[in-house]
Amino acid sequence: MKNPLIQFSLNETKDIWKIKEFLLRVSPKGGTEFLELVYQRLPELKEIMELPKNIREKEIEKYVKNHYKKHCEKLALAVEETTTEWSEFAPKFFISTNKIFKNMEWPEGEYQGYLSICPPYPRFLHSKTFQFSHRKSQMRIYGVAHEMWHFMFYEYIRKRYTPQLSNTLEGEMNELSEGKFKIPLWSLSEAFNIVLLSKEFGEGVGWATGSYTQLIPYLDQVTNTWEECGGDIDEFFTKMEA
Repeated sequence: MKNPLIQFSLNETKDIWKIKEFLLRVSPKGGTEFLELVYQRLPELKEIMELPKNIREKEIEKYVKNHYKKHCEKLALAVEETTTEWSEFAPKFFISTNKIFKNMEWPEGEYQGYLSICPPYPRFLHSKTFQFSHRKSQMRIYGVAHEMWHFMFYEYIRKRYTPQLSNTLEGEMNELSEGKFKIPLWSLSEAFNIVLLSKEFGEGVGWATGSYTQLIPYLDQVTNTWEECGGDIDEFFTKMEA
């Protein structure tokens, strides 16, 4: 089967959109205060958010553009490093993925990974794009793996439970799957990927305690169910049905 090739790049426009979106988010998702995550990495934005509402958006955009301009060489280097790191890690990642998802074909699309200057790092299922951290560490590659598994997770759900949808439209899938599983679909996808990282590569559980604290109660349930099924994904989802 054909494994997707990820194109890693910078996307200043996507970062501007993301930062505006999460700074203005009213209720945190997954137990995370996204606003605080942004401030931790880019504390200057806190001052901007204290400005009058009518100029905040323009000032955020100006700040991000200046940040990209100031750190352009460093950010470009991080993209190059990630491309190299992923090329080395990808073979064992795809072996694990093919085993877990029983050689299910990857959903079609031009897979794009966009470096971001701050968390959180959203993924966009319909376009097969995602953001990843610019910070150099092994966790950066595990972050890419985590996002790539989201595409396979939701493709599995689409094929098995919502085949009427022609693409992995997350909002519609969440609505159609409401009450279907013991854990809400978004939380199930995050917990499942965290458990996979732990099982396959010995990493991942720390993400829940550091970011998505709301997932912590689900991790034991997902881990135990996955182990009971011997890593059989079909049995796993059958057991996770409500």
